[in-house]
Amino acid sequence: MNVGGKHLIIDIKDSHIDMVDMDTIENECEKWINKTKSSVVNKVSYEFSNGGFSCVWLLSESHMSVHTFPEEKGISIDLFTCGDIDPFLVKDDITSFFGGVHCVSCLARSA
Repeated sequence: MNVGGKHLIIDIKDSHIDMVDMDTIENECEKWINKTKSSVVNKVSYEFSNGGFSCVWLLSESHMSVHTFPEEKGISIDLFTCGDIDPFLVKDDITSFFGGVHCVSCLARSA
């Protein structure tokens, strides 16, 4: 199988991080993007009435998205990269930062 990319998916609930603190979470995500040596092309964020938010970074190598669920103290994170960029480098950083109960999937995607 020809691997076209790597896909890191993390779902967390019962985090100790405030899920309505968009600035802190976005700043951490940008640190993780930089650690993978990915290049941000654009970023779009949207805040919901309950304080939760979604944010998507378009990367030269693909994308990263986060969706927060304040009522569950939860967040879903999706980081997909192509080529030599390895999103799995930040898996432990992400789970350590948020704490809580997490489900992690690391997938090799075919082209």
